[in-house]
Amino acid sequence: MRIVLDYGGTVVDRIDDYEYSRTLGDGVVENPAFIAYSAFEKGIIETEDGYVRALSALSGDSEEDCRAYLEERKEATTLPEERESVLRELADEHSLALFTDQVRVWIDEVLERFGVTDLFDDIVVSNEVGRVKPFPEGYARLSDGYDDVVMIGDEINTDLVMADYFGMETVWVENDGEEAYVEPDHRVDDLTEVPDLL
Repeated sequence: MRIVLDYGGTVVDRIDDYEYSRTLGDGVVENPAFIAYSAFEKGIIETEDGYVRALSALSGDSEEDCRAYLEERKEATTLPEERESVLRELADEHSLALFTDQVRVWIDEVLERFGVTDLFDDIVVSNEVGRVKPFPEGYARLSDGYDDVVMIGDEINTDLVMADYFGMETVWVENDGEEAYVEPDHRVDDLTEVPDLL
């Protein structure tokens, strides 16, 4: 079985990026971190240095302050031990894939920091396929060659609607901030509950 996992809110703890980005100034635009990140995520900005320069221009903060913000934001990412243990258990029995709208360089850095990179047989990052979820390109790639695929995500309308279309079994890691427009196959409070479902 292939198990496809969303990153933020599923594998690692969710961070309120809107709240976190308020540490930066509001220069010429509101939410400068989101605008710069969106350009990086979509491949318009191709390097971390380019992201920092754009963030500085948009926020009015110095590049040094923007780089410090970026490093603090990356360090704020957490992977609880219980979830890491479950990932290892699942990887022993199944093919794990990570599917995220995050930026590849940051994903690689965080997975390496937690020592879990080798648990994933495939990592699909939206900026590499040219479309964010729920566009179908990433789902098609991740399900190709597998008859039995499970998609686990915390944003039902972003992560799971297209997974359902591709015939994947869906597991929603429920969050309080989202109304479900489709019914997932399973609902859990945390990834640690998944082994009991399989």
